[in-house]
Amino acid sequence: MQKKRNVHNKAIIFLIVVLLVLAFILVLGGKKAATNIATPEPQPTPQPEPQPLPAPQPTPAAADETLDSFIVFYTALLGTDANNLSYSIYADYNLESKTNKVNWDDSYYAALGYLPVSNRAYLLDRVKSEGYSNTPMQVITRGNKLFLLNNEKIEVIDPSNGKKLYTVATSTEISSFAVISNNIFYRDSAGDLLKLSFDSTQPQKLLVSDDPDNVGALYDIQDSLVTIYYNTDKNEYEIREHNVDTGKIIKTTNTIPAGNLKFYDGETAFYIVAQDETNQNRYYIYRIELGDTAETLIGLDLDESEGGILGVDESNGKLFVTIESKTPGTADSVVVHDLSTKESKEINFDQKISYTGNPPEYFSLN
Repeated sequence: MQKKRNVHNKAIIFLIVVLLVLAFILVLGGKKAATNIATPEPQPTPQPEPQPLPAPQPTPAAADETLDSFIVFYTALLGTDANNLSYSIYADYNLESKTNKVNWDDSYYAALGYLPVSNRAYLLDRVKSEGYSNTPMQVITRGNKLFLLNNEKIEVIDPSNGKKLYTVATSTEISSFAVISNNIFYRDSAGDLLKLSFDSTQPQKLLVSDDPDNVGALYDIQDSLVTIYYNTDKNEYEIREHNVDTGKIIKTTNTIPAGNLKFYDGETAFYIVAQDETNQNRYYIYRIELGDTAETLIGLDLDESEGGILGVDESNGKLFVTIESKTPGTADSVVVHDLSTKESKEINFDQKISYTGNPPEYFSLN
């Protein structure tokens, strides 16, 4: 019996030894498996391959530099002393076509264009001054067209290339006119209000001279025919919209208290210049749409070398405020105001503009 128990004990001891050996092997195997996941040795950072430098790109123009590109249109009385001026006939915005000297052998009323960015001027048309006490010529820009009033005709011109699109015969001398779509509105020598389309030779009479609706200066705003009338009883200005088929007043769109004001019609609104009552060198420019309230755009303080605000014009989202020099009838700078960005910049003219008739008009090239 004792022998059997000893065998049992030996078997137990043998079994224990076998289990210990297996456990030791498993432990070693587990440790070896763990050491197989080795952390990689740090490698040197690869250097990038050298690349050629990018080609230089043009520097974007500053926002206000877009305000520099425009053409000034005006009329002037020029004589033989203008021989030293270089006027060229233009073919595109850059005015780089063939240059032809103009022979100023006499005194002329001339319609001129001037591109300040290149300091170049060119001749649109001219007429000898004999027989005229005042200039028979006038230029007006509307949208992308230039309207040149010359004696008893109005020429419609593409200002970008000088091409004449239409010639409209008014058969009478006129002092001012308004343009609505393809129609010109003006008063004849008798004071009657007439309407004439670009492709017609016979004007339509809308109002006779003594019609109560036929008073006030003619303007065109947003394809509407309007007049400004000073109401003496109320001491205020009335802006009135007219029917383009009959000439009759439709309604009074705005009333403005009387004061030292000047009105200019733009493509989208009226512009009013008001001089400060306490500071004669300070001016305010207001914008007013038909039926709306006035908005103050800019204030300008002029120096002693400047005589005042000569005129205001609007073209392609830009407002042009011409500054008159101390010599009456001359201008050597303009303030350009972007109606969207509200940026303003004063541009000096290398050639002093000496004008007659209405103030200079502008055509923005941007």
